[in-house]
Amino acid sequence: MNESDFDTNQTSTAQAVPSQDADAGARAENAPKPINQAAPKVLIAEDEYLIAASIRDALMRYDKPLDVVVVQRTNMLVDNLNNLNPDVLLMDITLKGAMDGIEAIQHIKSSGQDFPVIYITADSRITTLERAEETEPVAYLIKPFREADLHKALTKALALLEE
Repeated sequence: MNESDFDTNQTSTAQAVPSQDADAGARAENAPKPINQAAPKVLIAEDEYLIAASIRDALMRYDKPLDVVVVQRTNMLVDNLNNLNPDVLLMDITLKGAMDGIEAIQHIKSSGQDFPVIYITADSRITTLERAEETEPVAYLIKPFREADLHKALTKALALLEE
């Protein structure tokens, strides 16, 4: 990922490594197909390029294929949400735009849209955490976070989609 990749039109999908087993392809062709074959779409709302790249790289190492999209500003997120159609949102709280990440989630939920939210922020103040908790996030990760914690939160968020 380079800086030119940092916009709402860029997606990446993590792919599984092909099996070295010669019969694996034949078995895969005959295996029943899952009902929904599309990779879950994970939207990263993060205005700092290096952090967005780091999060995106961590998601590419997740154990299931993901469609990853990055937006830089809250207004990009709110204005394009129907087109972006995320399954899970990774939201920075201190974003450029007319509102912060918590306000953006409140706005999105008030419009009737609902999907799992994972906050990823450097803001560890209790008042911010309390504001975020009002939006019922799946997780609240403090930067710098461990990749394993991100994967655990994402697993929890994706499980909510299956309920």
